[in-house]
Amino acid sequence: MRVSVNWTHLDGPLTDAFVGRYGASPMDMFLAPQATEWSEAVYIPDDVASRALHGPTRIYIWGRVDYDDIFDGTEPHFTNWCYRVLIRTNKASDPDIQFATEGPYNRSDEDIKRA
Repeated sequence: MRVSVNWTHLDGPLTDAFVGRYGASPMDMFLAPQATEWSEAVYIPDDVASRALHGPTRIYIWGRVDYDDIFDGTEPHFTNWCYRVLIRTNKASDPDIQFATEGPYNRSDEDIKRA
């Protein structure tokens, strides 16, 4: 399978013109049956995270995985995703980080076949 991930920060929501682009080449991985594999790490600078916590800045992470299954005669598969990263403080003043799906960017090849 091949995984691509990227991120950005904006002072507002994603617009209809948003196109998630990838700066680096996809990362090649192997996923065994019933296994879980993480994408490459995404590093967000402290100042951007602080603005997302205290101000209008929003952080978005998106990605795509393209993969082949083990069954003969099947087409390649893909899954796209896009999350808004929500940073909040909890009662202990440690940050809580949540990932909320964002917009129409979460889909797979199965969604395309049903359309």
